[in-house]
Amino acid sequence: MAIQDIEIAFRTRLSHFASMKYGAFWYLNPDLFKDLTIHNICHQKLQDELKRSHEEFIQEHFDKYNTLEHLPSWKIFEIASFGTLSKIFSNIADVELKKEISHSFKLPSYPFLENWMKCVVVLRNCCAHHARLWNRRFSIIPKFPKHLPGKWIDSPIKRPEKIYGQLCCLAYLEQSIYPNTGFSKKIQALLAQCSDTHLKGMGAFSGWHTAPIWQEIT
Repeated sequence: MAIQDIEIAFRTRLSHFASMKYGAFWYLNPDLFKDLTIHNICHQKLQDELKRSHEEFIQEHFDKYNTLEHLPSWKIFEIASFGTLSKIFSNIADVELKKEISHSFKLPSYPFLENWMKCVVVLRNCCAHHARLWNRRFSIIPKFPKHLPGKWIDSPIKRPEKIYGQLCCLAYLEQSIYPNTGFSKKIQALLAQCSDTHLKGMGAFSGWHTAPIWQEIT
């Protein structure tokens, strides 16, 4: 649920903020990106997704404009993979634009959003393939700010490569999307069934559930 919320919010805000500044077809402009090779790879992936898509709104666009070559970002991003969107964001050269998008998620700077989106992409793929999560060591480790404007943890995460750190990121990002989805309550109820050994394997610290991040916003 949380990953779905975050993915939708990320693709929407990326398209919105960039389109407001650079127009509907900003993602096609190589001058807006740091690495031309990455830009070309992402563009090719978007085109591949477009060719495979059977979405009705794509066909309606084709019927109306008689072309599929250039779609506005808010249309083509609907069929883009989460991983491609993450790479597009990381490759944007405009730091101020990336800051604006990051601030919409209550993050102080864009490197954190870049890092967290990469983490969420990996976590999403693990879930999609039914991979083990509870004691997994993730290859991409979340970066944790010392202070955040929203509700956050009050103790350092000693094993950031574990799933608990990922759950904290998901819970924090949800605050700027759907503050009262019940995600924190569901996580608490789920982990309440776990033994101390399992919690330790997840990287959770003693008294983890009392941290501000796990309290519902009122």
